[in-house]
Amino acid sequence: MSPLKLFLDQWAIANLLENQSFASERERLISLCKSEACVLVLTIWYVHEALRDGNKNRAKDFCAKIETLSKQVPCLWIRLRTELQEEEVADEFFRSIGAKYQKKKPFCEEAVAIFPNHEELVDIESARKQGLPWFFDKPYLFGEALSEQKNIREGRES
Repeated sequence: MSPLKLFLDQWAIANLLENQSFASERERLISLCKSEACVLVLTIWYVHEALRDGNKNRAKDFCAKIETLSKQVPCLWIRLRTELQEEEVADEFFRSIGAKYQKKKPFCEEAVAIFPNHEELVDIESARKQGLPWFFDKPYLFGEALSEQKNIREGRES
């Protein structure tokens, strides 16, 4: 049986990582993940949500805790819709010519790969090494990702 995939929203992650009264739940969750009973499904939008509260130091600390958690236990990272659309188009193309298409995994293990055109990031090695904290210092990347998704959606509607 495959492990249960568990998505925790911003509130649950914040309580598990920052609230000491949830220490026993945090340890239990980590234990379950390490025993491969479940896998955490994480999203880059935690950073976006953390930026909303206006306390940059708290948000940066929160991102560092998520990064640490993702290295302790098995985690999957949700990708952006634009990447999934690329795969759908590629799949349809290969199907139309009768060739087999090797799909990418539906999730990725690096925060870096979530962003469109991540290969073009100026400091890609630092991004891979630092993970979420690197993106935290570059909030404009979220705006670019959202803008790209909006343009794609508007293009389909017209």
